[in-house]
Amino acid sequence: RRRHHLHGGIGHQPALGEVAALLLTGQEAPWRIAKGEVWWLHRRQRGGRPEVVLRLALEPRLLGVGGD
Repeated sequence: RRRHHLHGGIGHQPALGEVAALLLTGQEAPWRIAKGEVWWLHRRQRGGRPEVVLRLALEPRLLGVGGD
């Protein structure tokens, strides 16, 4: 039986962008995540190894909120 877990996070630059870069690429990078953006990261198994993929990224104006 497959179990789904939902985790959320709120953070600040530059740490939030750096964590996203590390999870998605395996390398540190100065990525910028703007105020009000939503990123959906998903962890899965591929070839017996865990990986993180970006499922969705929405900018603030699409959500009807202000950004930087």
